[in-house]
Amino acid sequence: MNALLALLALALVVSISLLIPGEGPAAVLFCTCLAALIGLTVSRYETHGQFLVQVFAAALLLRMTIGTIIYLLNLQEFFGGDALTYDIIGETLIVYWRGHMTYAEYEMALGAFMTRNWGMGYLVAAIYAVMGRNMLAVQFFNAVVGAATAPVIFLCARHIFQNLRVARLATFFVAFFPSLVLWSAQGLKDGPIIFLLS
Repeated sequence: MNALLALLALALVVSISLLIPGEGPAAVLFCTCLAALIGLTVSRYETHGQFLVQVFAAALLLRMTIGTIIYLLNLQEFFGGDALTYDIIGETLIVYWRGHMTYAEYEMALGAFMTRNWGMGYLVAAIYAVMGRNMLAVQFFNAVVGAATAPVIFLCARHIFQNLRVARLATFFVAFFPSLVLWSAQGLKDGPIIFLLS
């Protein structure tokens, strides 16, 4: 199973880098660093570390595949137009933080949005500050966070129900349920919110 996941990951990473030469390699590197951190943390779980890492890796690969398809085909407006709004907010915040915009211009551009959407706007801006304007990197960040929700749910279910079968089933549902995969494969706030709620 580990060899299959590694082979699929390699094929996906190379495909993304070739299909999206501008943003792809940087987004993949960003995602790989985050995923390695999460994978290392999850693998430390004494009794079921290998299972949790495998589920995390499979869930991440699925989310990255869906996210890449959405990005390549410009389906953000169809699946979740808020991603485009967060992209604009993030870029505007970066311009303001770098001093290329006055506070009055910032208020005119984002005043209404920032009173109700401040969390995701700042997250996107922080990613853009590190990676440059790269919407795919935001999608991959959400993919990592969405995939990391599965091990958290395993731990919660195991603690609450004291039943391994329930914990594994809950983990699979969170990792591969279609709507959870779709929402955490995009640049939307749903992935981080579900993770934080978990």
